[in-house]
Amino acid sequence: MSIFNEHNDRTIHKWIHYIDIYERHFNKFIDMPISLLEIGVQKGGSLQMWKKYFGNECKIIGVDVDPSTKFEEDQITVEIGSQSDEQFMVGINEKYGPFDIIIDDGSHHQHDVLTSFQILFSTLKMGGVYLVEDTHTSYFEAYGGGMNSNANFVNFAKQFVHEPTSEFILINGRGKQSYVKSVSFYNSMVIFEKSIGEKTYSTFRGAGYSIDNVCLVP
Repeated sequence: MSIFNEHNDRTIHKWIHYIDIYERHFNKFIDMPISLLEIGVQKGGSLQMWKKYFGNECKIIGVDVDPSTKFEEDQITVEIGSQSDEQFMVGINEKYGPFDIIIDDGSHHQHDVLTSFQILFSTLKMGGVYLVEDTHTSYFEAYGGGMNSNANFVNFAKQFVHEPTSEFILINGRGKQSYVKSVSFYNSMVIFEKSIGEKTYSTFRGAGYSIDNVCLVP
């Protein structure tokens, strides 16, 4: 992402390997009228980066517990409050949402990460992306985690592994509907993509035959 490399305004602090992951999951939103929420503002550079990357029609909302992070400029608004404050986060969603992209780069404490996810993912727009950064903290007791802890966000996310193929999980003879299109696990990052469950189709190609759109679910 050249925008990251060429940025010379407010400071951006991101792991370098995140950049390719952003491109993979975010490029479909470029020049679209989207709303983005980033939890964790720090110096504010990443909010400026998103504005440059997504274009003039995007709306960028930052949330941080530190009052010194508050600033505003065209397309960018920062609100001060804790991501563990359910009432505050619900208010952010009601005021600015629903969002197309949510990035959790906040406290990284497992309770806070889980609280924000449980409040916000259900209201994320269809086709939206929910990205949790720095999930290596899931393994640190200082952040409320641990390898075998139920509060470990990576362990929490693993329970969604069957959701993208939920139509094969039959309930009363019908496939289960899920809003989780995919769950991606990377080094220090977990990403959810959301869409309403759809039936799976297959395409066959070979010598002497060609069959498209064969429904795999009754």
